[in-house]
Amino acid sequence: MAASQLYVAAAGAVPALVAMWYFDRLDRRRPEPAGLRRLVALCGALSVIPILIADGVLLGALGDARPPESSYGGALFTSFVVAALIEESGKVAVVYLVAWRRRAYDERLDAVVYGARAGLGFAMVENILYLMGQVELKGVIITWILRAVLAVPGHALWTTIATAGGTRRRFDKRGPGVVGGLALAVLLHGSYDAALFLAEPLRLDGHDGVAYALLGVPLLVIIASWWIVTRYARTALALDDADAARNAGVMPPPPGGPAPAARPGYPGYGYPPPGHGYPPPGYGYPPSGYGYPPPGYGYPPPGYGYPPPGHGYPPPGHAHPPPGFVQAPGPAPAGYPPQQPAPPPGHPPPGYGHAPPGYGYGPPPGYPWAGGWPRQPAPAAPPPPPGGDPRKPPGT
Repeated sequence: MAASQLYVAAAGAVPALVAMWYFDRLDRRRPEPAGLRRLVALCGALSVIPILIADGVLLGALGDARPPESSYGGALFTSFVVAALIEESGKVAVVYLVAWRRRAYDERLDAVVYGARAGLGFAMVENILYLMGQVELKGVIITWILRAVLAVPGHALWTTIATAGGTRRRFDKRGPGVVGGLALAVLLHGSYDAALFLAEPLRLDGHDGVAYALLGVPLLVIIASWWIVTRYARTALALDDADAARNAGVMPPPPGGPAPAARPGYPGYGYPPPGHGYPPPGYGYPPSGYGYPPPGYGYPPPGYGYPPPGHGYPPPGHAHPPPGFVQAPGPAPAGYPPQQPAPPPGHPPPGYGHAPPGYGYGPPPGYPWAGGWPRQPAPAAPPPPPGGDPRKPPGT
């Protein structure tokens, strides 16, 4: 192989390698095993072989019944069946055969990591083959730019979409499932290719303007695919973080930031985090997915009754229990003052005298007597002033 061909092959691998680094960064909180990621990418690259074989078998079986590529039917058949269906099926099969049953495939975001790896392994080989098929440097440069921006990330996105359907169904019992995810990926991939393959029959029919207009469809397909994957990745990351926090018995980190600091004695919980009010920014009260008290803690704390064992009620310094509570049996524990006996029925608690003089101990005017403590007699009238009562006339 000439040195120039080696340079072309190396250049063709660069976009896929950069994209692998980017998709791996999405899972940096709990990264997947490096060996398994490399294995999926390698198998994705090797999947080119069975995919080419499947294409050959299909086209050979159809023979003359296959519609010509210069026709509209032939362009759509090549786009949606030969390219999209067979290629996406092969790449998805890599994920399910290599990673799906592994213990490491334990989160929703793994669909993005392994789906992108399988798609990028295939795209890397395909990209090298396309570049090596160019005879002029200008063709190499144009092909490299277009495929680096569109086709290479497209393969990663479509395989991720196909894998995400089954992954969401596996963890949450919802989503399109394996078949639905694959169908959506085939639709996007086929639409991308159809906009390119339809150009020839359109130009043959004199519709050059339509053929040029369709050149914008691949970019729109990539944008739509990117939106689907990023939306899934955000949802998957939030759910995976909540699951990881729930399994560890700690509060999940706020979106886009580190976990709040824990107060000593409270593993994993900031109460509240330093410099923050309560609840932490981005969290409701209690944190999403958590009841109150925190997971693993009953109420009262484990090993404590209510009141604590050996302690009666009332609290220290109060002798009379509230209505509905009885005196604790036995002597008071160490450090607590002795409890006094309850007062006789109808008397106020110790330390609470009767109503102040002049007020009586009856209900406010207009309210009936509710019973309970006994009424107090009205206070005696004060003695008259010296010289008689000035309010009465003399002689009376």
